[in-house]
Amino acid sequence: MPSKENALIYFGDPMCSWCWGFAPELDNLMKKYDDVADFEIVLGGLRPGQLAQKMDEKTKRFIKHHWKQVEERSGQPFNTAFFEQEDFVYDTEPASRAVVVMKRLAPEFEFEFFKRIQFAFYAENKDPTDIDTFLSLLKGLPAGADEFVELFNKPEVQKETYANFQLSAKLGISGFPSLLMKKKQKLSMVTTGYQKAEELYPRIDSILSIQRE
Repeated sequence: MPSKENALIYFGDPMCSWCWGFAPELDNLMKKYDDVADFEIVLGGLRPGQLAQKMDEKTKRFIKHHWKQVEERSGQPFNTAFFEQEDFVYDTEPASRAVVVMKRLAPEFEFEFFKRIQFAFYAENKDPTDIDTFLSLLKGLPAGADEFVELFNKPEVQKETYANFQLSAKLGISGFPSLLMKKKQKLSMVTTGYQKAEELYPRIDSILSIQRE
C-alpha cells in the first residue's frame, strides 16, 4: 500500500508521564487524520542509560508530584505503588528498545505496544526496564517471545534505538510529547507538550489546508 504524502510524527517516550497523559489525545488525532496522514513514532530518549543510578527519596517526591499534575490534567490513571520500590532505576532505554523490536516484528502494532508498556508502568506498577514485562505484553500480537528476546539483545537494535534519540535531538525536539506534521517533506510543529486533541485540530488543518467538520 503506497504511503500518504503527509505524516504525523510523534516524538515520545513510553516512560514519559506527559506522553502517557497524551495517549488518548494521540489516539483521537490518529483516527481523525487517518485518511490523509501516515503515523510515525520517533523515540525521544527521556532518560536513557541510567542503569547505575537508583532513585533517591528526593527524586521520588519530585516524580510523584509530577505524576499527580499529569493525572489531574489528563485523567489518566497512575499507580503510586511504584514509589515503594527500593531499587528502581529510571532508565528509559529498555522500554524504547522494546518498541523498536516490535516495529521490526510487527510494525502495524508499534503504537499498540508503546501504549501497552505505558499502561503496564503507570497503571499496573510493572517494571519497564525488565524484559519479562515486555514478554507479558505480547498476548494477542503477532510476535513470539523467543524472537522478541533475540532481537532485543542484538546490538544493532540498541543502535537503532539510539538513532531515534539522536534524530529527535537533531530536529531540536527538547520536550515530550511533541508532534510534527510532515507535508510533502516539509516539517511543521503541531505541539511541544501536552494538549487536548481538539486544541490541535485547527493547527493541523491549517498545515494541511483542509476543512474538517
